[in-house]
Amino acid sequence: MNDMTPTRYVVDDYLTMLYGLKHWQDKIQIALDKCGNAHSFDDVVRLVIEKKVGLFLYPDCVVIMEVIEYPQYSVFHCFIGAGDLTALLGKIEAMHDIARNMGCKYLSFAGRRGWTKAMPDGWTPICTTMYKEV
Repeated sequence: MNDMTPTRYVVDDYLTMLYGLKHWQDKIQIALDKCGNAHSFDDVVRLVIEKKVGLFLYPDCVVIMEVIEYPQYSVFHCFIGAGDLTALLGKIEAMHDIARNMGCKYLSFAGRRGWTKAMPDGWTPICTTMYKEV
């Protein structure tokens, strides 16, 4: 084994990521379709592989987050959330904690207009993206 040989742990994580994305592909595609298809599913896979976005796999939902850097602050932004709505909403506090630990000023979620009714108090719709100060 040399420095270029991946360890089993890395391979297992990589396979888990790919299987997770494949498992959620149809739901991710629906989310992409409803938000204007700024990304294809293949784009999302590439971004995850390149570690430009964070993939959070759960049994009942998937959340894909990115850090957006602005000159005055950064935002931990969910640009894809798919699966059970109650489960997704249950992940907000964990995402909030991650955003705080990363030094982000805001946590944001993008989605269709229906999200504005589903989000708990404290969220402000900005177009179809809701922001909450961390």
